[in-house]
Formats: sequence, C-alpha cells, structure tokens
Amino acid sequence: MPRMSAALRWEVLKPEHLGAYTNLLDGAFSLAAPASYLSDFPFWNPGITDHAANRFQIGGWLDDRLVSSASLRLADYRSISLKIIKMGFVGAVCTHPDFSGKGFAGEALDLILEEGITQGVSVFALWGSESSLYEKRKFVSGGKQIRLPISEMNFKRFGSIENSGIEILAGWNDEILHLLADRDFGIVYQETDLAWLRRQQSSAYRTAWRGEKCVGFIAWNRGIDLTNLIHECEGEETAKRALLCSAQFENPALEWLTSEQTLKKISSNVPDLKFEYLAQFRVRDGTKITEEEMNRLWFSGFDSC
Repeated sequence: MPRMSAALRWEVLKPEHLGAYTNLLDGAFSLAAPASYLSDFPFWNPGITDHAANRFQIGGWLDDRLVSSASLRLADYRSISLKIIKMGFVGAVCTHPDFSGKGFAGEALDLILEEGITQGVSVFALWGSESSLYEKRKFVSGGKQIRLPISEMNFKRFGSIENSGIEILAGWNDEILHLLADRDFGIVYQETDLAWLRRQQSSAYRTAWRGEKCVGFIAWNRGIDLTNLIHECEGEETAKRALLCSAQFENPALEWLTSEQTLKKISSNVPDLKFEYLAQFRVRDGTKITEEEMNRLWFSGFDSC
C-alpha cells in the first residue's frame, strides 16, 4: 500500500518505474550518458525480477515525479566462523538535487530499515561516506579491508606460475557465479544472481582455467565507485596468484581491495599493511555478534552493490 509523508507518496518500486528511477539515480549522482548508475549497479534495476524476493526498493513521488528513493538487498552472509548472519545491504539512497534538504532521503532510509527488521535482518551494512543521515540511525564504521597496490606484490617466492597449467581468458563467464558461491566467507550467492551479474557492464573480467575447469576469476573497474580497483579475486590459491600476476603485468596501476586473511594466503611478501574501514554497520538490538566478529566482516564489491 502507498504511504504518505507530509509531501511525498511512497510506493514500492516496480518494473514499470524503471525509466523514472533511472532518471532519478543519474540526476542525483550527476551521471550523464553514456554513464548510468544502473549499468554499474544492476542489482537495483527493478526491471530484473529474478531476484526480486531478495530486494526491497521504495520511491517517493511528488505528483507524477519520482524525487527520492532507497533500496535494500536481503542476503545471508557466511562469516569466517561459518556463522550465517542475515544481512541487509543499503544502497541507492538518493534525492534529486531539486528537492535536497527536505529530509526525503531520511524518510526513504527509515522505510527500508523498517522493512529489513520485519524481514529479520540482524546487521545492516552500507558502502558510502559517513554522514549525519546514517549517524543519526546508529550506523558506525566497522570491518577491515586492505587497499594494496599490486605493483608492490612479489609472487615469485610461491613458485613458478608459468608451470601451473593455468590459462587466463578475458570476459565474463557464468562459472564466476559458482566461484562466488564457493567462497569461504561473504554473501551466499544463488542462481538467481546471474540475472544481474551478467549485466554488470563496467567491470573487466579475467577467468583462470585448468583444462575445461574454471578455477578462479578476478574483476576490476566497476564504474563510479571502484575505478582502478580490483574488487573481486576468488578461486584456488594458485589461480588467484596467477590472475593477480597477470593483472600486475596488464595494468600495474591497479590496487587490490581485500581482507587480511585472504592476502596472507596469497603472499607474505607485502609492504606494511594499512587497514581502512570496510563499511558502515548498524547492528539490530539484541543481535548476538561479538566485536571480533564485527572486525572480521568483509565483503567484495559485488557483495556491497
């Protein structure tokens, strides 16, 4: 049912709202063609209905114009301790510049947080800059990630990659979904996620193959947020080293966003590690999660949407 505020009519976004939603996002984030927010973040495309059960999107209308919105991705998260945490990833929170300063983004955010609690979310997470909008709603910085220039990594100490029997190919392959699903920790992926992963247009993909088996993949350059950043690197350890070594040769200016536990499996010969906060989190009252577990939370670029 639609909900009314003092100024806006709030409705759940549907496939028929795609055009209005695209205009709102591109206007709010100052993107001009051929750039488009939904090309970088296709998970939020309301026209892709395969994973609609795991997505909640709200839009605020002023007469016939969509002027504000917020979205929530519902997902199971497998922690390093194998504990499953019900998470809600907040994204695409925006108001068109013509209507800024009226509190509409806060209204939209409150509506998706309310829905997340109804759906049993234990931890809300978002990638984005700190602001009073989130601080007022008890979001705090947490988790750890490493931003490492791959030009500073030395893979030779791990033996010859050339003799590993691995072939590296360019471009998307559906086997990438299975590598994401088989990770030790992170969002638990499902077959329905292929519908949006295939449409992620701005990333550069490289897959590693041993014979006819895909054993690893890497991705970098996801649009407006992750330019020149490797945001995915999954698979067998030898495959990941081969992919990173290949990326180092292909584009030495790249940096790798990763976790400490992943990095130490790949290379011990690294410069002094510099940690940065992974994201902002809001833990639901009554949720049993330790400080150590919070500090070890990590997710990739695709996880965060």
